[in-house]
Amino acid sequence: MPKCRSCDAEVLWVQLPSGKKCPLDPEQRPDGNIKLDGCQDSDGQQEAHIVHGYDLALLREEKCALYVSHFATCPGAGEWRRG
Repeated sequence: MPKCRSCDAEVLWVQLPSGKKCPLDPEQRPDGNIKLDGCQDSDGQQEAHIVHGYDLALLREEKCALYVSHFATCPGAGEWRRG
């Protein structure tokens, strides 16, 4: 599994609908807001989407697998912010 270049933690890379790549903490979390789609794009990247509002509440209530962006938990995330 790939590792974060800042903190050396394992990360799961996914592709969001916008086309951007996003590192996730690989453990499922009850407070997560990113759901894996179960599909892979043409590059073999796992597809995922950020869930909000009612849909997020419903998924959490059903205890679906949700993940958190590694940017939210990495102590070195500030090194990678743009602008």
